[in-house]
Amino acid sequence: MADHQDAATISSSGTAPVVWSNSIDNNGQSPLRELSRGLYAPALDGGDLPDDSLSATIRRLMSPPQGLYSADGRSVTLYINWAVGVVGVERFEPTPLARRLSLRQDDALRERGVSLGLSKEILEWLRQGEEMLTLPASHFT
Repeated sequence: MADHQDAATISSSGTAPVVWSNSIDNNGQSPLRELSRGLYAPALDGGDLPDDSLSATIRRLMSPPQGLYSADGRSVTLYINWAVGVVGVERFEPTPLARRLSLRQDDALRERGVSLGLSKEILEWLRQGEEMLTLPASHFT
């Protein structure tokens, strides 16, 4: 085992994998630590996969998590990274002028999103816009 590994998985034997850590304990050693359950994406072992239909994607976009609401609950700030995670990175393409990912020209969300319940404001923002979009909370009710 090398002395200079950064958070690299060393082994996995049916239990939680062990990871090498650069932190030093009181004895001057760099201990191996088990990964904490719940901090990592679940293994895709045939369990239920999330619904990735267009309708389900639109429902998720139109139902942002509480963490995106302002402290007073009157506005919601959406971030493009959050939206890409909800929609799927494969549905986006880089756009040099916008300096961010934008919804692909041929994507079904562009073509049918509004008719399935996506707001025009969010669709336009997914196509082009700033890194974040702030809308009144009433937009999502």
